[in-house]
Amino acid sequence: MIALPDDARVILCDVWGVLHDGVAAFPPALDALDRWRAEGRIVVLLTNAPRPSVAIARQLDGLGLTKDHYDALVTSGDAGLAFVRERGGACALIGTARDRAALAEAGFVPGDAGDEPIVVCTGLDERRRDPADYHEELARMRARGALLACFNPDRVVLHDGAREVCAGAIGDRYAAMGGEVVFTGKPFAPIYARALDLASLRLGRLVERGEAIAIGDGIATDMAGAAREGLRFVFVAAGIERDEIARVGLEQVLAEAADAHTLGTARPILTVEALA
Repeated sequence: MIALPDDARVILCDVWGVLHDGVAAFPPALDALDRWRAEGRIVVLLTNAPRPSVAIARQLDGLGLTKDHYDALVTSGDAGLAFVRERGGACALIGTARDRAALAEAGFVPGDAGDEPIVVCTGLDERRRDPADYHEELARMRARGALLACFNPDRVVLHDGAREVCAGAIGDRYAAMGGEVVFTGKPFAPIYARALDLASLRLGRLVERGEAIAIGDGIATDMAGAAREGLRFVFVAAGIERDEIARVGLEQVLAEAADAHTLGTARPILTVEALA
């Protein structure tokens, strides 16, 4: 059983890889959420899912992770929509039909033409499952100076144990071509600001950084984001980094992460295999 510090009033918890595997929720992890809420802590789920939180909440319900297990949910899609709206709202979409429907439900309908100043990427579409398949489209975007708004900074997730490429891989490819990319979600500040605002509403006052703790399995997203925000961090080692940890060991993975993401001396206060 994981014992969090008594002064951790607010928990910012990653979702995919920590609470579910894309197929079903992890019962011990749900028990942990329930226990923390019973202790009077506020649980905010913080996910790089590219769709708005209303759609993601329904998806989580289907996996067994219901609203009874958490106080609030913030998605990378929420932060992305806010960004595009600030830029005027005109955009095209790289993503699935389900992503388009979820955006439409939120009152946001990307166009189909190829001349919009912003292209939203929620992930790979149904036909093109390799980032290399997007080279020609990205080249056309680069030629006209389009901005790519990447609604999911994750490069891969584990779906029922198998690695699945995410929108972040498209963002990396476009950046390597010299294109302008804006990543929403972790490890960037806007998603944390929104999460702490929602926690403050629950708490009835502003949450101080020292009262919050982040939990996640991704070094480039969860750990880097916590370090940037000055938050304590609990690292779930059996998630997306598990293969690399098995190959070189936990300490080397953390040391390399500190160098790669300029984390300085930031380290997890606790490393666990899984939430329980």
